[in-house]
Amino acid sequence: MSQKFLLALNIISLVAITGIIAVLSNLSNEIKTINDMVSGQVLSGNQVSALAPAATPALPEEKERETANFAIEISDQGYSPAEIKISDDKITTIKTTNKGEKDHSLVIDGLNIDSGSISSGQSIELVIYQTFEKSENYTFYSNAEGDDPQTFTGVLMVLK
Repeated sequence: MSQKFLLALNIISLVAITGIIAVLSNLSNEIKTINDMVSGQVLSGNQVSALAPAATPALPEEKERETANFAIEISDQGYSPAEIKISDDKITTIKTTNKGEKDHSLVIDGLNIDSGSISSGQSIELVIYQTFEKSENYTFYSNAEGDDPQTFTGVLMVLK
């Protein structure tokens, strides 16, 4: 390579590095400003003032919803009961207890519920807060290793 080419390459590299340093320095100043704002102090010249907390908009008043509680036991043979009927407008808690010797789970894809692995003797509570527009059935199943999809399945029926 020619010396002129190498010199030009060095100059370009030096300019690029200088630019990067300038950007990082500016970014550092921006981060300091943000940190000052978050900590409640905004610096303006020689003045220091406290930030007022943001006003929280009033939420529409929601009527208090009733609750419903159900229990599902999981054995190494499946769910009991394998069918649950819930009301569309209640907050529903499903206590799920693994009575089997192996790990199991309870998954309801349509409601984005996944208990994760439930060990033998362990109980967890799954809570459904949402309201439903119509009656609908949701299949639940276990995705634990070794659980037969034909055996470890059930239905959650939402009644309108």
